[in-house]
Amino acid sequence: MVLVAGKHRLEAARLLGWKTIQAYVINPSPTAERTCRLWYLSENLHRSDLTVLERQEMEAEWLDLMTQVEAEQVSVPREQKLRKRGTGQGAGGGRPKGGTSESARAVGIDRVEAIRAKKVGAASPEAKAIIKEADQAMTIFVRTPSLPPTTSVP
Repeated sequence: MVLVAGKHRLEAARLLGWKTIQAYVINPSPTAERTCRLWYLSENLHRSDLTVLERQEMEAEWLDLMTQVEAEQVSVPREQKLRKRGTGQGAGGGRPKGGTSESARAVGIDRVEAIRAKKVGAASPEAKAIIKEADQAMTIFVRTPSLPPTTSVP
């Protein structure tokens, strides 16, 4: 069994000496694995202190998973939906809901940030290593306490 979400609640229950807790157990399947991964990403994107790279990697993964979910929910090919009048977002038709904008709203970011996250998520491992090093250097710089100005005595 794998804990997907609720690590803090589980630890609190253990500290309180509880023997049982309410939990959802999901049978393994590709859909269940994707749902669990979305839960994990959602919890971490909303609660964790992440570096810029970690956040954008998680946002990129979220967007990819949501694209898969949306693709499975579409029963009519996208081309047919675009040609039919009266379907889509507005009363006059238009494009169907979904894609980057819809997924971005679900995770609480704007479309531009979602596109940036997809690009960072697609970066090579070497490029990500450089970003991580730069991020660590910046963290050290920001967290280093400033020294008081020196004073000279005549």
